[in-house]
Amino acid sequence: MKIALVNSYYNPDVIGGAEIIVELLAKGLSEKGHEVKVFCSSPSILDESQDKIHIHRDKIANIYWPPAMVSPGSIQKGIWHLLNLYNPFSAKRIVYSIKEFAPDIIHLHNISIFTSALYSELQKHFSETPIVQTLHDYWHACIKNTLLHGNGDICVNRPGLCSLRSSFIIDKAQVIKKFVSPSLFLKEYYIKESLISKQRIEVIPNALPRLVNKKEQIKEKNQKISFVYIGQLETHKGINVLLEAIRRVKKHSKIEFIFAGKGRLENLVKKEAHIKYLGYISGQEKERILSSGDVLFLPSQWYENYPLVGIEACNHGMAIIGSRIGGIPEIVTDGWNGKLLEPGNANQLTIAIESVTRNDSLLRKWQQNSLKFAEKFNLDTMIDRYLALYRSL
Repeated sequence: MKIALVNSYYNPDVIGGAEIIVELLAKGLSEKGHEVKVFCSSPSILDESQDKIHIHRDKIANIYWPPAMVSPGSIQKGIWHLLNLYNPFSAKRIVYSIKEFAPDIIHLHNISIFTSALYSELQKHFSETPIVQTLHDYWHACIKNTLLHGNGDICVNRPGLCSLRSSFIIDKAQVIKKFVSPSLFLKEYYIKESLISKQRIEVIPNALPRLVNKKEQIKEKNQKISFVYIGQLETHKGINVLLEAIRRVKKHSKIEFIFAGKGRLENLVKKEAHIKYLGYISGQEKERILSSGDVLFLPSQWYENYPLVGIEACNHGMAIIGSRIGGIPEIVTDGWNGKLLEPGNANQLTIAIESVTRNDSLLRKWQQNSLKFAEKFNLDTMIDRYLALYRSL
């Protein structure tokens, strides 16, 4: 098959988990003998190849390209958002390039940079070509993609303007034959909000490559237990609550806390004497921290979809202490490979940390079960399920 993968960005322009999944999917499909081409945005037009994957980067018809603009001014941001509501110029350009490729299947991922005008252009030129889309966030429901108010609270009842925007986008999205959600939670949210019917959406969990060197030996009792947080240092990620819980933990030499990431709460993290702060990490440094870590924190206070860092932690045989919210319970089973807590409950977090610290056998059990979880949801399974979906269409 000739398969077109469309995402706002592509390696090395990695904004979040979507870019990682698209790259893994592109390589996996190519290795199985399919012709794959990735279509994404860039500050300039560029055609290139990476690992036998053809990539077309198209210049966006807007005043700046987000990854290259570190801190745009308020006027610049306002103009950018205005042009990004419905931009047929950007959509026409990318669809013209897709037409030249003549794919058998078009697979959309995050397309906010191309705007909902992409749906209209695809309807004009590819009405007979099966088109699927993987939902990586809440873009169809929320202009910020997150369902969060400015103060970090979850938006439970969407305002009228958001509903109007959603209706406009979903109407254009009729060209999509099937939507895919990485988590059951996200699928059910879109169905509950009457944005997508249950017949048009299915779940295919995200997955990552399995590691060759798995963690198999429990740490000696005199070694430290390493608790790790990797992600945005923001209120909706539960950072304030996590810091409060750590302050309450009885300090001793057996525990270490490691934080990595960036965000508006960075200075609060830096002030904590008992936390080793690494800043933003990626690549080999991230692998090293996960490989040596024992427990990952996922203390989110918002509707996480299917956080990749949770899958990475399972791959490395880490137990997980996380919030019972969004798609996190689809990665963490309470008492099996970690502990699920009420979002925002610092006391429960403290108790969980101290319980793990006192019980080496419990920690080992959780770590072993995380490895079992990673084996069940592996990358080959994810790719095969996408191929089955393509063939069904």
